[in-house]
Amino acid sequence: MERSSTHVVFYNIWGHRLPELLEDYFTANKDGVDIFCLTEVTHMGKPYDPVPAVYTSLSPDEPPSAINGYDQISALLQQDYALRYKAVKFEPWTCERTQAVFEDVGFGSTLVYKKDLNIIAEGHSLVQFNNPDAGDRILQWMIYDKDDYRYLVAHLHGVWLRENTKGDDPVRDMQSIQVAETLSEIVRTFKTKKIVFGGDLNLAIDTRALLALEYDSAGKQQLINLVRERGIQNTRTPRYRKFHLSHEPMHADYAFVSPNVEVLDF
Repeated sequence: MERSSTHVVFYNIWGHRLPELLEDYFTANKDGVDIFCLTEVTHMGKPYDPVPAVYTSLSPDEPPSAINGYDQISALLQQDYALRYKAVKFEPWTCERTQAVFEDVGFGSTLVYKKDLNIIAEGHSLVQFNNPDAGDRILQWMIYDKDDYRYLVAHLHGVWLRENTKGDDPVRDMQSIQVAETLSEIVRTFKTKKIVFGGDLNLAIDTRALLALEYDSAGKQQLINLVRERGIQNTRTPRYRKFHLSHEPMHADYAFVSPNVEVLDF
């Protein structure tokens, strides 16, 4: 029997700084994508009219963020997709340029999936650090059945540390341990056969924290890192403020699959 494929996109949308380009992207790609895993999605807990643009940097080159990113995405996609948003918290957001304060703004993750997918379960898990320099993170996940297989799709926006943005740190080791344990628990609970996991993990490619996701403590491969396997040299964009610095790591974003997943294109 011929089996169908699933098209999954992992996308850090950068705090909705470029809403016109995002609208063009979703409009052009929505018919061919089954699941969007989106991070750095802004959301208003308190409505503003008009919706303000806020700046997270004083750099004249950095565009403003829109704090209603989720609403903009929903307006584009809600006819054909279900959307699930989760942020660790909603809190005041101060504009760096004007010092204006906007209440109840979320900065979180969104799962967007076609309504015709056979969804078995969906949810999120907190990745917690108990460290004032590392805010807790959201691991969003969903389970669906397709062609007699059960899939787990999950995504994460990995912890960012000011003085060590992509390198090894005990906090990142803890993150990988929690993520691997949570994925394994979900697999056991829902008797899942295949895993697809990814996101902006804020990890350089040579970190032990990244290897801890690929291999278990006994050295057995648990997830295939497609960026490593395919020899992808750069997961950045020229819009990244440190893109042209030769000493800056050029990897941060990754996609993984369990060894039993057939990858048709990446």
